[in-house]
Order: sequence, then C-alpha cells, then structure tokens
Amino acid sequence: MRVGEAVQPVINLLRDHLLGAHLVLGNERSSKCSRNRGEPPKAKATYGRR
Repeated sequence: MRVGEAVQPVINLLRDHLLGAHLVLGNERSSKCSRNRGEPPKAKATYGRR
C-alpha cells in the first residue's frame, strides 16, 4: 500500500505524458515465456511489416 501511494505521482505524470502524445505505439502480440522449463525467455527483434 505504501509503495503504491509513493509511486502514484510518477504514474500520474506518465499517464498525462502518454495521453498528451500525438502518436502512441504499442505491441499487443502475446509472447511465449519459457521460464517454466528453466530457460530464459528468448528475445526477438522485428523490423518492418509482416
């Protein structure tokens, strides 16, 4: 609870900055995590259109 109250001003600033932007990009693709098998997650870089 204390941590949430302490970081709320930062969250508010980030939200205001994001909502004030002319363009917002996001990645909504799901990612598969292999942590359950003891392996580190594999990072992939994607450029351009698919």
